[in-house]
Amino acid sequence: MKLKNPIFKISFVALSIITASLFLIPLGNSESNVFSAFFFAVADDPNTHYITMSTVDLGNGQLAYQMISHEIEDINQVITDVTFARYGIVPGPSIPGPAIIINQGDEVFLTLVNNLGEDCVSVHVHGVHYSIEDDGTLASTNKVEDSCATPSNSKTYHWVAAKGTVGTWPYHDHTFGGEIGAEDKGLYGVVIVNESHTEALIEGTLRNFPINKIDKEYVMYMVQTNFWGLEIDHKNGGLQTPLWVNPTLVAKQNDEVRFHVLGLGSQSHTFHAHAHRWVDPGTTNVIDTKNIGPLERHVFVLKAGEGVGSGDWMYHCHVFSHMQAGMSGIFRVSPEGGPSIPGESPIV
Repeated sequence: MKLKNPIFKISFVALSIITASLFLIPLGNSESNVFSAFFFAVADDPNTHYITMSTVDLGNGQLAYQMISHEIEDINQVITDVTFARYGIVPGPSIPGPAIIINQGDEVFLTLVNNLGEDCVSVHVHGVHYSIEDDGTLASTNKVEDSCATPSNSKTYHWVAAKGTVGTWPYHDHTFGGEIGAEDKGLYGVVIVNESHTEALIEGTLRNFPINKIDKEYVMYMVQTNFWGLEIDHKNGGLQTPLWVNPTLVAKQNDEVRFHVLGLGSQSHTFHAHAHRWVDPGTTNVIDTKNIGPLERHVFVLKAGEGVGSGDWMYHCHVFSHMQAGMSGIFRVSPEGGPSIPGESPIV
Protein backbone atom coordinates (compact mmCIF):
# COMPACT_ATOMS: atom_id res chain seq x y z
CA MET A 1 0.00 0.00 0.00
CA LYS A 2 1.11 3.61 -0.56
CA LEU A 3 -0.08 7.17 -0.12
CA LYS A 4 -1.12 9.32 -3.01
CA ASN A 5 -2.62 12.79 -3.33
CA PRO A 6 -4.14 12.83 -6.84
CA ILE A 7 -4.73 16.09 -8.61
CA PHE A 8 -8.18 15.03 -9.75
CA LYS A 9 -9.38 13.63 -6.44
CA ILE A 10 -12.94 14.80 -5.67
CA SER A 11 -13.89 14.68 -2.00
CA PHE A 12 -17.23 13.43 -0.78
CA VAL A 13 -18.72 15.81 1.81
CA ALA A 14 -21.09 14.36 4.39
CA LEU A 15 -24.74 15.23 3.93
CA SER A 16 -24.11 17.29 0.77
CA ILE A 17 -25.03 16.57 -2.81
CA ILE A 18 -23.54 18.56 -5.65
CA THR A 19 -25.83 18.41 -8.62
CA ALA A 20 -24.69 19.26 -12.12
CA SER A 21 -26.80 19.89 -15.19
CA LEU A 22 -29.15 17.39 -16.76
CA PHE A 23 -28.20 16.35 -20.28
CA LEU A 24 -30.36 14.84 -22.98
CA ILE A 25 -28.06 12.18 -24.40
CA PRO A 26 -29.10 10.61 -27.72
CA LEU A 27 -27.81 7.06 -27.61
CA GLY A 28 -27.26 4.83 -30.62
CA ASN A 29 -27.43 1.07 -31.15
CA SER A 30 -31.15 0.59 -30.45
CA GLU A 31 -31.11 2.61 -27.20
CA SER A 32 -33.78 5.24 -26.56
CA ASN A 33 -32.96 8.86 -25.76
CA VAL A 34 -32.57 9.19 -22.00
CA PHE A 35 -31.86 11.88 -19.44
CA SER A 36 -28.61 11.26 -17.53
CA ALA A 37 -28.18 13.18 -14.26
CA PHE A 38 -24.56 13.64 -13.23
CA PHE A 39 -24.16 14.24 -9.53
CA PHE A 40 -22.09 13.17 -6.55
CA ALA A 41 -23.59 10.90 -3.93
CA VAL A 42 -23.05 10.76 -0.20
CA ALA A 43 -21.24 7.65 1.04
CA ASP A 44 -19.84 6.75 4.46
CA ASP A 45 -16.52 5.37 3.19
CA PRO A 46 -16.24 5.99 -0.54
CA ASN A 47 -13.29 4.67 -2.51
CA THR A 48 -11.70 6.08 -5.65
CA HIS A 49 -10.64 3.62 -8.34
CA TYR A 50 -7.80 4.44 -10.74
CA ILE A 51 -8.00 2.00 -13.64
CA THR A 52 -6.08 1.72 -16.90
CA MET A 53 -7.29 -0.58 -19.68
CA SER A 54 -6.28 -1.00 -23.29
CA THR A 55 -7.93 -2.32 -26.42
CA VAL A 56 -6.24 -5.13 -28.35
CA ASP A 57 -6.76 -6.76 -31.75
CA LEU A 58 -6.86 -10.54 -31.28
CA GLY A 59 -5.94 -11.04 -34.94
CA ASN A 60 -8.98 -13.11 -35.85
CA GLY A 61 -11.50 -10.36 -36.47
CA GLN A 62 -12.20 -9.94 -32.76
CA LEU A 63 -11.17 -7.13 -30.42
CA ALA A 64 -10.80 -7.23 -26.65
CA TYR A 65 -10.33 -5.04 -23.60
CA GLN A 66 -7.28 -5.72 -21.41
CA MET A 67 -6.77 -4.68 -17.80
CA ILE A 68 -3.45 -2.88 -17.24
CA SER A 69 -3.75 -1.65 -13.66
CA HIS A 70 -6.32 -1.08 -10.92
CA GLU A 71 -5.57 0.88 -7.75
CA ILE A 72 -8.08 1.76 -5.01
CA GLU A 73 -7.73 4.83 -2.80
CA ASP A 74 -9.68 4.82 0.45
CA ILE A 75 -11.04 7.79 2.39
CA ASN A 76 -7.68 8.13 4.19
CA GLN A 77 -5.84 8.41 0.84
CA VAL A 78 -4.24 4.99 1.27
CA ILE A 79 -3.76 3.33 -2.13
CA THR A 80 -3.94 -0.44 -2.63
CA ASP A 81 -2.95 -2.06 -5.93
CA VAL A 82 -5.46 -4.85 -6.62
CA THR A 83 -4.39 -5.61 -10.20
CA PHE A 84 -2.79 -9.00 -9.59
CA ALA A 85 -5.28 -10.11 -6.93
CA ARG A 86 -8.32 -9.40 -9.10
CA TYR A 87 -7.09 -9.99 -12.64
CA GLY A 88 -4.13 -12.39 -12.38
CA ILE A 89 -0.36 -12.05 -12.52
CA VAL A 90 -0.37 -11.21 -16.24
CA PRO A 91 -3.86 -9.98 -17.16
CA GLY A 92 -4.40 -10.65 -20.85
CA PRO A 93 -6.97 -9.40 -23.33
CA SER A 94 -10.23 -11.26 -22.98
CA ILE A 95 -13.80 -11.54 -24.16
CA PRO A 96 -15.66 -10.56 -22.06
CA GLY A 97 -13.55 -7.72 -20.70
CA PRO A 98 -12.74 -7.28 -17.00
CA ALA A 99 -15.54 -6.98 -14.46
CA ILE A 100 -15.10 -3.65 -12.65
CA ILE A 101 -16.43 -4.16 -9.12
CA ILE A 102 -17.14 -1.08 -7.00
CA ASN A 103 -19.43 -0.04 -4.16
CA GLN A 104 -22.26 2.47 -4.18
CA GLY A 105 -20.68 5.87 -3.49
CA ASP A 106 -17.35 5.07 -5.17
CA GLU A 107 -15.91 7.03 -8.05
CA VAL A 108 -13.81 5.77 -10.95
CA PHE A 109 -11.15 7.32 -13.15
CA LEU A 110 -10.71 4.89 -16.04
CA THR A 111 -8.00 5.61 -18.62
CA LEU A 112 -8.37 3.82 -21.95
CA VAL A 113 -5.36 3.26 -24.24
CA ASN A 114 -5.98 2.55 -27.93
CA ASN A 115 -3.61 -0.22 -29.07
CA LEU A 116 -5.62 -0.94 -32.22
CA GLY A 117 -3.48 1.35 -34.34
CA GLU A 118 -6.42 3.21 -35.91
CA ASP A 119 -9.68 5.06 -35.37
CA CYS A 120 -10.97 5.96 -31.90
CA VAL A 121 -12.29 3.47 -29.35
CA SER A 122 -14.28 4.07 -26.19
CA VAL A 123 -15.89 2.81 -23.00
CA HIS A 124 -19.60 3.67 -22.90
CA VAL A 125 -21.04 2.58 -19.54
CA HIS A 126 -24.60 2.12 -18.34
CA GLY A 127 -26.02 2.72 -14.86
CA VAL A 128 -23.42 4.95 -13.19
CA HIS A 129 -23.30 8.75 -13.47
CA TYR A 130 -20.94 10.87 -15.57
CA SER A 131 -20.75 14.07 -17.58
CA ILE A 132 -21.49 14.24 -21.29
CA GLU A 133 -17.76 14.44 -22.04
CA ASP A 134 -17.37 10.96 -20.52
CA ASP A 135 -20.24 9.37 -22.43
CA GLY A 136 -17.97 7.26 -24.66
CA THR A 137 -19.74 8.33 -27.86
CA LEU A 138 -18.86 10.42 -30.90
CA ALA A 139 -19.59 14.16 -31.17
CA SER A 140 -22.20 13.32 -33.78
CA THR A 141 -24.10 11.51 -31.01
CA ASN A 142 -23.39 13.51 -27.85
CA LYS A 143 -23.23 16.93 -29.63
CA VAL A 144 -20.13 17.93 -27.62
CA GLU A 145 -16.96 16.01 -28.51
CA ASP A 146 -15.52 12.64 -29.52
CA SER A 147 -15.34 10.80 -26.19
CA CYS A 148 -12.80 8.16 -27.20
CA ALA A 149 -9.11 7.18 -27.29
CA THR A 150 -7.02 7.44 -30.46
CA PRO A 151 -3.66 5.69 -31.06
CA SER A 152 -1.91 8.94 -30.07
CA ASN A 153 -4.14 10.09 -27.20
CA SER A 154 -5.63 8.08 -24.35
CA LYS A 155 -8.99 9.00 -22.82
CA THR A 156 -9.80 9.18 -19.10
CA TYR A 157 -13.42 8.66 -18.06
CA HIS A 158 -14.83 9.80 -14.70
CA TRP A 159 -17.79 7.89 -13.25
CA VAL A 160 -19.65 8.16 -9.94
CA ALA A 161 -21.64 5.28 -8.46
CA ALA A 162 -24.21 7.66 -7.02
CA LYS A 163 -27.13 6.69 -4.84
CA GLY A 164 -29.50 4.45 -6.78
CA THR A 165 -26.88 2.97 -9.11
CA VAL A 166 -26.59 -0.44 -7.40
CA GLY A 167 -26.75 -3.13 -10.04
CA THR A 168 -24.96 -4.91 -12.86
CA TRP A 169 -24.27 -2.61 -15.79
CA PRO A 170 -22.71 -3.36 -19.17
CA TYR A 171 -19.96 -1.26 -20.67
CA HIS A 172 -18.95 -1.43 -24.32
CA ASP A 173 -17.33 0.44 -27.17
CA HIS A 174 -19.56 3.00 -28.90
CA THR A 175 -17.18 4.66 -31.40
CA PHE A 176 -14.83 2.27 -33.21
CA GLY A 177 -15.77 2.24 -36.87
CA GLY A 178 -18.71 4.61 -36.33
CA GLU A 179 -21.53 5.46 -33.94
CA ILE A 180 -22.54 1.86 -33.23
CA GLY A 181 -19.02 0.82 -32.22
CA ALA A 182 -17.40 -2.60 -31.93
CA GLU A 183 -19.40 -4.31 -29.19
CA ASP A 184 -20.16 -7.08 -31.69
CA LYS A 185 -16.41 -7.72 -32.14
CA GLY A 186 -15.86 -8.37 -28.41
CA LEU A 187 -15.43 -4.94 -26.82
CA TYR A 188 -17.73 -5.30 -23.82
CA GLY A 189 -17.60 -5.95 -20.10
CA VAL A 190 -19.50 -5.16 -16.92
CA VAL A 191 -19.50 -2.77 -13.97
CA ILE A 192 -20.93 -4.29 -10.78
CA VAL A 193 -22.05 -1.70 -8.20
CA ASN A 194 -22.56 -3.38 -4.84
CA GLU A 195 -24.26 -2.44 -1.62
CA SER A 196 -23.84 -4.45 1.58
CA HIS A 197 -26.68 -6.96 1.01
CA THR A 198 -28.78 -8.52 -1.71
CA GLU A 199 -31.85 -10.73 -1.67
CA ALA A 200 -31.47 -14.49 -2.06
CA LEU A 201 -33.55 -17.63 -1.76
CA ILE A 202 -31.53 -19.89 0.54
CA GLU A 203 -32.93 -23.13 2.02
CA GLY A 204 -36.42 -22.12 0.98
CA THR A 205 -36.30 -18.74 2.70
CA LEU A 206 -36.02 -15.32 1.08
CA ARG A 207 -33.14 -13.63 2.89
CA ASN A 208 -31.29 -10.33 2.96
CA PHE A 209 -27.97 -11.95 2.08
CA PRO A 210 -24.57 -10.26 2.78
CA ILE A 211 -22.58 -9.57 -0.39
CA ASN A 212 -19.33 -10.47 1.41
CA LYS A 213 -20.64 -14.00 2.01
CA ILE A 214 -20.89 -14.82 -1.71
CA ASP A 215 -18.35 -17.51 -2.62
CA LYS A 216 -18.32 -17.17 -6.40
CA GLU A 217 -19.86 -15.07 -9.13
CA TYR A 218 -20.47 -15.96 -12.76
CA VAL A 219 -20.91 -13.16 -15.29
CA MET A 220 -22.63 -14.66 -18.34
CA TYR A 221 -23.31 -12.73 -21.54
CA MET A 222 -25.89 -14.08 -23.98
CA VAL A 223 -24.57 -13.04 -27.40
CA GLN A 224 -26.13 -14.30 -30.64
CA THR A 225 -25.91 -18.12 -30.16
CA ASN A 226 -23.20 -18.33 -27.48
CA PHE A 227 -22.63 -17.70 -23.80
CA TRP A 228 -19.46 -15.74 -23.02
CA GLY A 229 -18.43 -16.07 -19.38
CA LEU A 230 -16.27 -14.77 -16.55
CA GLU A 231 -15.74 -16.25 -13.07
CA ILE A 232 -15.05 -14.20 -9.94
CA ASP A 233 -13.71 -16.42 -7.13
CA HIS A 234 -14.06 -14.72 -3.74
CA LYS A 235 -12.42 -17.64 -1.96
CA ASN A 236 -9.34 -16.74 -3.99
CA GLY A 237 -9.24 -13.01 -3.33
CA GLY A 238 -11.85 -12.14 -5.96
CA LEU A 239 -9.67 -13.48 -8.77
CA GLN A 240 -11.29 -13.13 -12.19
CA THR A 241 -10.93 -15.84 -14.85
CA PRO A 242 -12.22 -15.30 -18.40
CA LEU A 243 -14.27 -18.37 -19.37
CA TRP A 244 -14.75 -17.56 -23.05
CA VAL A 245 -17.46 -19.53 -24.90
CA ASN A 246 -20.06 -21.87 -23.31
CA PRO A 247 -17.92 -22.77 -20.27
CA THR A 248 -18.38 -25.38 -17.56
CA LEU A 249 -19.22 -23.48 -14.38
CA VAL A 250 -17.86 -25.22 -11.28
CA ALA A 251 -19.02 -24.69 -7.69
CA LYS A 252 -18.51 -26.48 -4.40
CA GLN A 253 -21.70 -28.02 -3.05
CA ASN A 254 -23.53 -25.64 -0.67
CA ASP A 255 -21.51 -22.60 -1.77
CA GLU A 256 -23.55 -19.45 -2.27
CA VAL A 257 -23.00 -18.22 -5.81
CA ARG A 258 -24.28 -15.20 -7.71
CA PHE A 259 -25.14 -15.20 -11.42
CA HIS A 260 -25.12 -12.05 -13.56
CA VAL A 261 -26.83 -12.82 -16.89
CA LEU A 262 -26.74 -10.08 -19.52
CA GLY A 263 -28.11 -9.82 -23.04
CA LEU A 264 -25.94 -8.22 -25.72
CA GLY A 265 -26.51 -7.70 -29.41
CA SER A 266 -29.91 -7.46 -31.06
CA GLN A 267 -31.48 -10.83 -30.19
CA SER A 268 -33.67 -11.80 -27.26
CA HIS A 269 -32.91 -14.92 -25.24
CA THR A 270 -34.36 -17.06 -22.47
CA PHE A 271 -31.94 -18.17 -19.74
CA HIS A 272 -32.77 -21.54 -18.16
CA ALA A 273 -30.86 -23.62 -15.60
CA HIS A 274 -31.61 -27.21 -14.65
CA ALA A 275 -32.12 -28.46 -11.07
CA HIS A 276 -31.82 -25.02 -9.44
CA ARG A 277 -34.38 -22.33 -8.71
CA TRP A 278 -34.05 -18.78 -7.47
CA VAL A 279 -36.17 -15.74 -6.64
CA ASP A 280 -36.87 -13.24 -9.39
CA PRO A 281 -35.43 -9.98 -7.94
CA GLY A 282 -38.04 -7.52 -6.77
CA THR A 283 -40.69 -10.22 -6.47
CA THR A 284 -41.45 -13.33 -4.45
CA ASN A 285 -41.65 -15.48 -7.58
CA VAL A 286 -39.45 -18.58 -7.60
CA ILE A 287 -38.21 -19.29 -11.13
CA ASP A 288 -35.74 -21.31 -13.18
CA THR A 289 -36.24 -19.46 -16.49
CA LYS A 290 -35.93 -15.77 -17.38
CA ASN A 291 -36.38 -13.81 -20.61
CA ILE A 292 -33.34 -11.66 -21.38
CA GLY A 293 -33.67 -8.90 -23.99
CA PRO A 294 -30.88 -6.78 -25.50
CA LEU A 295 -28.98 -4.93 -22.72
CA GLU A 296 -31.22 -6.46 -20.03
CA ARG A 297 -29.66 -7.92 -16.89
CA HIS A 298 -30.79 -10.63 -14.49
CA VAL A 299 -28.90 -11.13 -11.21
CA PHE A 300 -29.62 -13.78 -8.60
CA VAL A 301 -28.04 -15.77 -5.77
CA LEU A 302 -28.49 -19.49 -5.11
CA LYS A 303 -26.94 -22.27 -3.06
CA ALA A 304 -25.11 -24.71 -5.33
CA GLY A 305 -26.71 -28.14 -5.28
CA GLU A 306 -29.47 -27.18 -2.86
CA GLY A 307 -32.07 -29.97 -2.84
CA VAL A 308 -30.32 -31.91 -5.61
CA GLY A 309 -26.74 -32.46 -4.40
CA SER A 310 -23.74 -32.90 -6.64
CA GLY A 311 -24.03 -33.35 -10.38
CA ASP A 312 -23.67 -31.83 -13.81
CA TRP A 313 -26.61 -29.55 -14.49
CA MET A 314 -27.24 -28.00 -17.87
CA TYR A 315 -27.80 -24.29 -18.46
CA HIS A 316 -28.91 -23.07 -21.88
CA CYS A 317 -30.95 -20.61 -23.88
CA HIS A 318 -34.53 -21.79 -24.09
CA VAL A 319 -34.97 -20.35 -27.58
CA PHE A 320 -34.80 -23.65 -29.44
CA SER A 321 -32.86 -22.42 -32.46
CA HIS A 322 -30.22 -20.87 -30.18
CA MET A 323 -29.87 -24.04 -28.11
CA GLN A 324 -29.70 -26.11 -31.29
CA ALA A 325 -26.85 -23.88 -32.47
CA GLY A 326 -24.87 -24.72 -29.31
CA MET A 327 -25.92 -22.08 -26.79
CA SER A 328 -25.51 -24.21 -23.67
CA GLY A 329 -23.09 -25.28 -20.97
CA ILE A 330 -22.78 -27.21 -17.70
CA PHE A 331 -23.12 -26.05 -14.09
CA ARG A 332 -21.00 -28.63 -12.23
CA VAL A 333 -21.59 -29.00 -8.49
CA SER A 334 -19.21 -31.26 -6.58
CA PRO A 335 -18.06 -31.80 -2.96
CA GLU A 336 -14.60 -30.44 -3.75
CA GLY A 337 -15.51 -27.62 -6.13
CA GLY A 338 -12.63 -26.02 -8.03
CA PRO A 339 -12.12 -23.49 -10.81
CA SER A 340 -14.58 -23.24 -13.68
CA ILE A 341 -13.47 -24.66 -17.01
CA PRO A 342 -13.18 -22.22 -19.94
CA GLY A 343 -14.74 -23.05 -23.25
CA GLU A 344 -13.08 -22.61 -26.62
CA SER A 345 -10.80 -19.56 -26.67
CA PRO A 346 -10.21 -17.64 -29.88
CA ILE A 347 -6.61 -16.88 -28.84
CA VAL A 348 -4.16 -19.42 -30.29
